[in-house]
Amino acid sequence: MPRFLSRLRPVALALALAFAVLLPSTASAAGTAGAQGGARPAPPAGGHDVTRPWITQQVAGQVASTHVGALQPRQGVIPLRPKVARTAAAAPTAPAASPTLNREVMGFASAASLDDSSAGFRTWDFALLSDVAYFGVNVNTDGTLVNDSGLQIWQSATASNLINAAHAQGTRVLLTLMFLPTAANNGTTCQALADAATTTTINAVKPLVQGIADGIDVDYEASNATCPDGQALRTKLVAFVQKLRAANLGYLVVDTFASSAEDSGGFFDIPNLAGTLDAFFVMAYSLEISNGPCATCMGPTSPFDGAAPNYTWNVTRAANDYAPWAGKTIMGLPYYGVAGCVSGPNPPANAPVLPNGGAHYAGVPYTVFPTLPSNPVISSFQEHRDALDPNGQELWATYFDADPSLNCWREAYWDDQVSLVRKYDLVNQRGFRGAGIFTLDFGGGSPELWNALALEFGTTPAVQSLGGGLASSPAVASWAQNRLDVFAQGLDSALWHDSWNGSSWSGWQSLGGTITSAPAAVSWGPNRIDVFARGIDGALWHLPFSGGTWFGWQSLGGSITSAPAVSSWAANRLDTFVRGIDGALWHQAWDGSHWSGWQGLGGLLSAAPGAVSWGPNRIDVFVRGIDSALWHMFWDGSAWGGPEPLGGGLAASAPAPASTASGHLDILIPGLDAGVWRKSWTGTAWTGFSAVGPSTVWHLGPAAVSQPGSGHLDVFAVGPDNAIWHFVI
Repeated sequence: MPRFLSRLRPVALALALAFAVLLPSTASAAGTAGAQGGARPAPPAGGHDVTRPWITQQVAGQVASTHVGALQPRQGVIPLRPKVARTAAAAPTAPAASPTLNREVMGFASAASLDDSSAGFRTWDFALLSDVAYFGVNVNTDGTLVNDSGLQIWQSATASNLINAAHAQGTRVLLTLMFLPTAANNGTTCQALADAATTTTINAVKPLVQGIADGIDVDYEASNATCPDGQALRTKLVAFVQKLRAANLGYLVVDTFASSAEDSGGFFDIPNLAGTLDAFFVMAYSLEISNGPCATCMGPTSPFDGAAPNYTWNVTRAANDYAPWAGKTIMGLPYYGVAGCVSGPNPPANAPVLPNGGAHYAGVPYTVFPTLPSNPVISSFQEHRDALDPNGQELWATYFDADPSLNCWREAYWDDQVSLVRKYDLVNQRGFRGAGIFTLDFGGGSPELWNALALEFGTTPAVQSLGGGLASSPAVASWAQNRLDVFAQGLDSALWHDSWNGSSWSGWQSLGGTITSAPAAVSWGPNRIDVFARGIDGALWHLPFSGGTWFGWQSLGGSITSAPAVSSWAANRLDTFVRGIDGALWHQAWDGSHWSGWQGLGGLLSAAPGAVSWGPNRIDVFVRGIDSALWHMFWDGSAWGGPEPLGGGLAASAPAPASTASGHLDILIPGLDAGVWRKSWTGTAWTGFSAVGPSTVWHLGPAAVSQPGSGHLDVFAVGPDNAIWHFVI
């Protein structure tokens, strides 16, 4: 029986919160996605400022018209404290990774829902935010501040409670100044940016910030024009930002369009602004109104990439454009999606929105989308990943909405943790200042979104011991979110098992048998696990779990000289791989009714193989060659491809592949330094090797799996104490 060591249990994550507050000009009809939306917004006119977002103006309108009732007066504000690493004991609801940030994470806080119990600031994890921008205070054309709900809430206890919660975790709070003219009154921006008006604005905002907040976020959005005095608006904006800097109001951010860095005639003069401000917040959303494949087609509001005529404007293009100012660029991303009425039944991807009057086009908070399949007025719900943006992995869905105000087929596009992680990866790869969120209340306390931030921007993953005295590398399978099943050979040569149910580990239990290798495990459906290992006779043995019951060991024959690997690309489909006595790779498959028998795939292996599937009829197999390098073979549904050399120097144990989404691969290998190293396939190219996880000398391992839909990897390895340890990347 394994000897147990004390172990740290992972901290429970907060439950996902879903709120049906839709963006301005929309309504919540039993949680449906935009019951009273309007027509799909038209793209900005002209050849400049073409990605000016429509969403900020609508949210600003909601803030201005929010009914505030009786507000308590502003309370005292505590000083900003240093941001430090947080321990599990100090934060019982912490995500699985350390919240000490290695980049800035700036989130907008809509005043309209600031105090909302299900989505407001009390549901946020400030340890994972460097900055919160209060959104916001509107500015009049003469430079005075509009005395609407935004200003009133800022001067109340609601805002001081926000500031104190942020400051306690070392998070700066910025006051957003908004001037958001419509296309029809764009000329009023000349008045708002006149020298006298900007002086008035700065004098009015000083007492609202000094000793209270930590800086200013400038959200002036207009199309460039020449004012009556002969000066361009872009020149006047630079002068305003320079005056703000001279006023010493703290951290200074300017919100810019995704297209601004390549638009030399647009509203934002990026080169001249860069020398004055601390950061650009790049609004890389509302891009669907300027993209194809047709003028009225549905599409992602923040596509990762894509070639014309589809997603011409995308996050990757913005990242390329802002590269010269990487150290000052915060890439702003949406916590909302878009939905509209389209022709049915079963609309295709990128379906055109119905004409004006029946379009009901809406912006929808992230938290609404997970509730759609269970909504009683929703039927025929079908969910997909966007094939026009395979690297981005944005979700889209079609469904029929029987709400009386709609009664139409709907199509929706939105980001979840999987697609957001792709964009966070880009932020890290480009060395940007950080990532941004519009708006935090659209995500509320959704643990998957907070965990994605922790995994991508936390400095060091937290590591926890599962205890046990074990004799092999671990194996791990996951058949649902918040479900992990870990296996290893015990010191008694039996198979041992520990499981995570979302709140606690079960503790190690023996599943019997006598095995002579590390196990392999996979799940092809809920409550289904298949475990494989080498027996004392040198054959491959199989132990299935189904419906809550472990069944007996079954011999699959063969003469194998390594631990096995296994993958599954469909329900009731298993593909096993081993090293044979000839040193080659061998394969045997279960098709739902019988085993195929052994098939030689060639090659010369110097360790056990690793295998994973990211989609139907797809298998990727990785091996350590006799040159100690990593090699790759793949099944594409009709033939085996490879072997492909991937380089690297591996220690004498198996590679551990995993996949967080279709077309994406992560291979974890044991390095010669006894650390864990990762190489990834992004959908178009391989990355280099990079060290991941805690700086620990690992004795055996690793093993890795992605919980369905999580967008992250759970990694397991054996430490020098022979216990299994767990961390998340």
